[in-house]
Amino acid sequence: MKAALLLTSACVAVAMRMELHRIEDAFSVKRDRDSLRQLRRLSDGKYEGVPLNLGMGTHYAWVYAGSPPQRASVIVDTGSHIMAFPCSGCKGCGKHTDAVFDAAQSSTLRYPQCTARPPFQCSACSTDNKCHISQSYTEGSSWEAVLVEDNVWLGDATPTPTVDLNGTFGTRFMFGCQKRVTGQFVSQVADGIMGVSDTPSTNIVRKLYQEKKIPHNAFSLCFTPTGGTMALGSLTTPHQQEPLQYAMTSTNNNGWYAVHVEQLRLGNKLLDVDVGEMNSGRHRVIVDSGTTDSYFPARYASTWNTAFELATGEKYQVDDGNCAGYSPQQVETFPDFEMDLQGVNQNSVATLRIPASQYIVKNSQGLLIIVLGIVWRLFFRKRSRADKSWTSVPTLQEEAEEEEDHGHLPDAVDAEAGMADDDDDEFFDSEGYVMSPRSLRKCKEAFEM
Repeated sequence: MKAALLLTSACVAVAMRMELHRIEDAFSVKRDRDSLRQLRRLSDGKYEGVPLNLGMGTHYAWVYAGSPPQRASVIVDTGSHIMAFPCSGCKGCGKHTDAVFDAAQSSTLRYPQCTARPPFQCSACSTDNKCHISQSYTEGSSWEAVLVEDNVWLGDATPTPTVDLNGTFGTRFMFGCQKRVTGQFVSQVADGIMGVSDTPSTNIVRKLYQEKKIPHNAFSLCFTPTGGTMALGSLTTPHQQEPLQYAMTSTNNNGWYAVHVEQLRLGNKLLDVDVGEMNSGRHRVIVDSGTTDSYFPARYASTWNTAFELATGEKYQVDDGNCAGYSPQQVETFPDFEMDLQGVNQNSVATLRIPASQYIVKNSQGLLIIVLGIVWRLFFRKRSRADKSWTSVPTLQEEAEEEEDHGHLPDAVDAEAGMADDDDDEFFDSEGYVMSPRSLRKCKEAFEM
């Protein structure tokens, strides 16, 4: 199947776009791999924006659930599978953007029964047959929840959303009604989390597409220092300033989005790393919107240190509380960090160039230190293919715009060739690699499921 074949139905549907919001925080969030303008439907195919936000370096969206609707903020996480946020009676859940969800106040809520075998792994079943689910993360955070199903849609920050949004973009959706949280789920800005990994049973984008609520089985994220935008069913790039690049992605049963790295460079200095090891077995490079930093194995530290000194004439400094950092004048002279990724066509390459102003940021003491992170990305996925692009976008889109026609997309390699999913069920561990947004200036991302 060609990547250009986006529409598989003749139904009339419209893309949904929301603004993203961001609140900077001094520390990072690392998730485990286990586990306004009101939007309205327009007859001419245009769209208007609704917000997406940021907290602790991660970006969050507004979700509305129940009848009458109650609002919650959820981190948009491509490295997680489940939507969950605090409900009434939650123990130690902390204070966030919104009041806890009161299940008793929703006339449309129901509890999926364990005996009905819902598409979740019930960690326990109560005496009344309710399904209990839980999730733990490597940085120590965790949550426990009761599985519920209700009317759900994504929207903006308006306190009293209209019923039209529910009718246009709403769906019956299962999510975790959190009863206990620990770690960063207590202190984070957002109420909960929304997993958008490539899993058929728990991905709200896929469900909206199946119900013909959106025209494409895709979503896009545009990150900026203060927030950004999220679009459902759209690959719109109205502010595109550079030619599109296309990169291959693959997923296995865990649903994480992996890219295939060809080589890494700092300036014109090639990093001596084993990309074959990066791209095989448990050692995969995944794109994760819920992790604030990019990570590479410790064994490549000396390789990076050498390349950095050769390229900049400066010693690489570790942010251990004693480093002096770099001056703004030094940062201006530092080279780009480049990642060559496998393209969708045979022998093609997509190059991600990260300027020094994006991989060197201020720490909590105001010192300029190095934090490798993705600054811009656009993905559109068709089975095991992806289109990748980097462009320049403003923080907000001021007016509704037509979706651009990108014309003919490159012929994609066969989905079965070279990118078959392996059977390794531990897709990420401490030796893995993560590409993620951190102190993002201009970026865009979209995934097709």
